[in-house]
Amino acid sequence: MSGFRFRLEAPLRFGRVRRQLLRSGLAQEVRRSHELELAIADTAASARGHHLECVAADGRTLTGAELAMHAIESERAAERMRRLFAASAECEVEERGLRERLAATSNEVRVLESMETRARRAHQRKLDARVQSEVDELTVLRHAARRRVS
Repeated sequence: MSGFRFRLEAPLRFGRVRRQLLRSGLAQEVRRSHELELAIADTAASARGHHLECVAADGRTLTGAELAMHAIESERAAERMRRLFAASAECEVEERGLRERLAATSNEVRVLESMETRARRAHQRKLDARVQSEVDELTVLRHAARRRVS
């Protein structure tokens, strides 16, 4: 009796590996997105801090150099926020693409696994039928031998 061999084993293995790679890529993108959100929050808090320093400078009047410094810091924070928002949008697009590819790959793998299960069951039914046929044949031979003896 021969062992079971699924004809589409290579595509199934490839799909499983691809699905795992997509999952790890998606996890990295989610982590990156979270880090960007934290960086945006930190930058926003820093910008608010610079603004509050400028507005409530301990009741004293700020010098021109201090105002210029605060303006430069505000512009840097604004530029950093623009870069972070752009990176966040890019990350979101990449994450959406990875989710779509992961869903498609998972569906393909699920179909192939279903096909493998059906093929495996069909193979097992054939083996069971063959074994049952041999058992039936031995039973018939045993009864025939008993009749000749009696």
